[in-house]
Amino acid sequence: MPSRTRPIQKVALAVSHCSTETSVYGKCIVSDYNAVHKDKCLKEFMKLKNCYLIGVFYLILLWYLPNQSTKTTQGTAHYSPTSPSQHRNDPDRHVWPTPEPTKLRHSIATNTEAEADSSPEQIYQLVTGLIEEDLLFLLAVNLWRLPFESRKDTQVIFSYVFRFRPTTASPKSDPIALSYVVNQRPQVLLELCRGYDHKESATPAGSVLREVLKSESAAAAILYDDGDQPGSSSKGLSVIDRDRKQTGTGVFWKFFEWVDKSSFEVSADAFTTFRELLTRHKELVPRYLSVNFDLFFDKYNSILVQSNSYVTKRQSIKLLGEILLDRSNYSVMTAYVDRGEHLKISTVVFIPFLGGQNR
Repeated sequence: MPSRTRPIQKVALAVSHCSTETSVYGKCIVSDYNAVHKDKCLKEFMKLKNCYLIGVFYLILLWYLPNQSTKTTQGTAHYSPTSPSQHRNDPDRHVWPTPEPTKLRHSIATNTEAEADSSPEQIYQLVTGLIEEDLLFLLAVNLWRLPFESRKDTQVIFSYVFRFRPTTASPKSDPIALSYVVNQRPQVLLELCRGYDHKESATPAGSVLREVLKSESAAAAILYDDGDQPGSSSKGLSVIDRDRKQTGTGVFWKFFEWVDKSSFEVSADAFTTFRELLTRHKELVPRYLSVNFDLFFDKYNSILVQSNSYVTKRQSIKLLGEILLDRSNYSVMTAYVDRGEHLKISTVVFIPFLGGQNR
């Protein structure tokens, strides 16, 4: 019969990947231990704290979320494909253990003799604790650092948490984590978008994004991000200025680069998310395109339609047709075809449509 796992052993398992942060913080403290004071080595401590939080919450999440863990090879821990020497040369990159789910649950359960079912109340407490500790943001920022199996698990965690509603909540209400993110912590969504900066995180981040983009509020948080500018969604949905033209520094405008300049795998996933942003919400997008008409179509035509990649060029022309021929975008379409510089592109876009109408 297996013995009980002591709490200190659970913590040790969860934070075993934080040795670098622990060493840096310890060296900072002992460098002048006779002058220790409040907030001494605060920067180093916060890095250590964040590492601990990710490790502990990551294990707890996989235990509590019912039947959501991605199965891995039994008895095998999965590590990043980089070599130990590469990890030593990159102190910001962690080796994240991903035990097989059954063993994982036994490792952190209070009683390992029987695996207890998680209750809705336990899940609610976990999700609210996750929000309070800002773990969603930490996971989004560090997603690319996780090894392959852990990235898949994290994708499942995000998807489950963003769908979770308490049993007492109305089915029409927004899930509590999604509501919190779009209204108070949109940086989580922005960091998921920046997952396209790394090929390791592109696919899991994209899958989570397309799930949350079913919410118009989530789409608005991404579209109206404009850094520190007044009216930017980075300060919350309530302060968005939908009539102010964007400066082009927000995360949405990076999709042009991700689609055009990234590897095929990243480009394809980024384009799928880009298309979802521009075609799903029939009231949000037309207004956004009307206000930011010049900036959007200048980038679209010069970067995507004129791309050196044949695949990107063909996909972009097809998407342009979908956008302009959508009834909700009628005013955008008329403004587009009125521009002389768009005449050649308009011909390419509309000929297939007219041909289909004549059949």
